[in-house]
Amino acid sequence: MRPKNLQQMVGQNQVKEVVRTLINSAKLSNEPVKHFLATSPSGYGKTSLAYITANEIGSNVFTINCGNVSKPKQVLSIIESMNDRDVLFLEECHSLPKKAQEYLYTILEDFVYHDEYGNKIAVPKITIIGATTNSGLLNPPFRSRFNFTAQFIPYTLNELTSICFLVCKEKGFTLNRDIAELITKTCRNTPRNVVARTNWVYDWMVTNKVKSVNQQKLLEIIALQGINSQGLDYNDIQYLKNLSYTPTSLNQISSKISLDKSQIQSIIEPELLKLGLIQISTKGRILTRKGIDYIKGI
Repeated sequence: MRPKNLQQMVGQNQVKEVVRTLINSAKLSNEPVKHFLATSPSGYGKTSLAYITANEIGSNVFTINCGNVSKPKQVLSIIESMNDRDVLFLEECHSLPKKAQEYLYTILEDFVYHDEYGNKIAVPKITIIGATTNSGLLNPPFRSRFNFTAQFIPYTLNELTSICFLVCKEKGFTLNRDIAELITKTCRNTPRNVVARTNWVYDWMVTNKVKSVNQQKLLEIIALQGINSQGLDYNDIQYLKNLSYTPTSLNQISSKISLDKSQIQSIIEPELLKLGLIQISTKGRILTRKGIDYIKGI
């Protein structure tokens, strides 16, 4: 379920207002929407924003997973196949090889690039939307050529609950507000998780031919997916169980629970920090008093 226009997109009002202005300006001047970056954790709506931008101006979206790019030609060949005002969505653009980024410098500025023989090659007048979960890894000259950075902010419980209700409406079933809020509280403040979790509750209810559930039954349904009432899963719990009263290094934790350090840092630790269950210092990771009590209660 993706919103088709800015009006359907929940939350991110400042981002929507700037993008709406860019879209309206493009329509009035019959030009492509100006290039912009979108930065946020995974699942916040960066891809949706790219599709919304294209929908609003009646254009197509071409998506490149930048982690799969090894040569500039992989990007250039797609750009050359596009039409004026189409949208190129660069997913995880911080992983785009430096050489490929350099080819994009002049495309972002003037819709041209120079081939290996020094010839100037014109390309369609497109919109490039770069998306990243780690803007600090972007090459500064590349980042500076975008006109605007759409910095997504954390969603509120009300906004996430609204997304839950939109899924319900699309599926044709109803949940009371208490149940919808409980679903959202297990979703790590991430819209994508809200959509997936609400769909799972719907699938369970349809399969078991029930029209409503109470809070206890809802938590049992969600637990079938390995998620507890605070949205923590098996890996989160194993992480906590492998901490102690003295600091533990990231390398030690990674080895003990057999998870990549980047996954621990980008997925597990931000949620545990937000819940106040751990502390991180130069000496390592350690349970807080709340974290100790939480583990004792499992």
